Amino acid sequence: MTACGPSHISVGDTYFHLGVAHQRFGESASALHWFKKALTIREEILGDNNAAVGRTYYNMAKAYEASNNRKDALACYERVLVAFVQDDTADLDDLLVVRKEVQALKALLAAEAEGRVLDRIRGKLAAKKNRRRRCTLM
Repeated sequence: MTACGPSHISVGDTYFHLGVAHQRFGESASALHWFKKALTIREEILGDNNAAVGRTYYNMAKAYEASNNRKDALACYERVLVAFVQDDTADLDDLLVVRKEVQALKALLAAEAEGRVLDRIRGKLAAKKNRRRRCTLM
């Protein structure tokens, strides 16, 4: 780090690869730590709308998903889309893959929200049923 400086793009790339290594070992929290460090440097040097920044967000999204943090994963996927659309060098196939990930995650979040609503309704119905039983037993 001393030869390049702590904010050199090579340092950011190294942090990114450390994140990938931790992610491959299933260490999502450690992976996120390294991806965030890489992101700080990459955004500072390359700007927000760069494919390398998008790839960092993509890997962060995967780490968040592995940690069952779907809301943060979705936010990262959406940042990937913005970065890939703005960067002419981004691969179209990668953009389509991320778009599918976003759609699938949105559907999953909607289903989870619907499940929570249904659970609340079931709970209220069960409580109402129990109240009726108590009234008839008295």
